[in-house]
Amino acid sequence: MAMNQIKNLKDLVAVVRQRDKRKRMVVVNASDNHTQEAVGMALDEGIIDVTFVGGGSSLADSGILGNHPDHTRYIDAADADTAAAMAVEMIRGGKADILMKGLINTDNLLRAILNKQSGILPAGNVLTQVTVADIPNYER
Repeated sequence: MAMNQIKNLKDLVAVVRQRDKRKRMVVVNASDNHTQEAVGMALDEGIIDVTFVGGGSSLADSGILGNHPDHTRYIDAADADTAAAMAVEMIRGGKADILMKGLINTDNLLRAILNKQSGILPAGNVLTQVTVADIPNYER
């Protein structure tokens, strides 16, 4: 089966929507506008169900939860490190498919991911990160 090249975020969203199944995303400490905006766009496209872990009252004020009540839920956490541990446990337990970083230091999130007892990286495996950028006027 030939696959068309994905050249921008619009193409990527179209491919994901064709699968007709929402991915379960867990977002750690989504208390910043950029994270909330990105999650809101994915919710609007109908490609995710999301669990926000941590983030406080800024989530309730953002309107994301109100716009998509059937596809969002919120779990309170005492702090960002606790939120990270809870989100990693959701991935480890098969309750979420995608882990997204919100307003938390990268080293704190990686500490939860790489924890030998409760993390999600099995011994002997490699951790990878995928970043997608849509750069206007760049033809690739």
